[in-house]
Parts: sequence; C-alpha cells; structure tokens
Amino acid sequence: MKATIGNHITFSRFGFELYGTVQKIYDNSVLVELTENSFKHVMHEIPNEMTVVNHRNYSIVTPMETAV
Repeated sequence: MKATIGNHITFSRFGFELYGTVQKIYDNSVLVELTENSFKHVMHEIPNEMTVVNHRNYSIVTPMETAV
C-alpha cells in the first residue's frame, strides 16, 4: 500500500530504523521529513531532515508506534 501525504512511515537507512512523515508523493517514491530523533542518527550522512524513499522500502505506521 502506498503512503499518502501526512502518513507516518518507517524505513531502514545506514543501519538505522528511521521514522518520518510523508511530505510529497512521486511516481516511485515519497519525500519524507525525518523525526528529530531519526535525523540525529543520520545527520552526518544526510545534509538535512528531508530524504526520498522508494515505495518498496517503507512501511506505514501509526503515530503511536513512533511515540517511543
């Protein structure tokens, strides 16, 4: 199932499980704004809190799952 704008998703990158919110939908991917905690893990690899994730590489989660 493809995410829609505002969905919370999780995906793996650089060996970390990252969380974020979908900001824009593309044909094959989504633009994601990482949560503050997720960005702290990858801030040396990603220049800002936005990244693109292919539709095959994420799972949609509910906001309660990311509250930890």
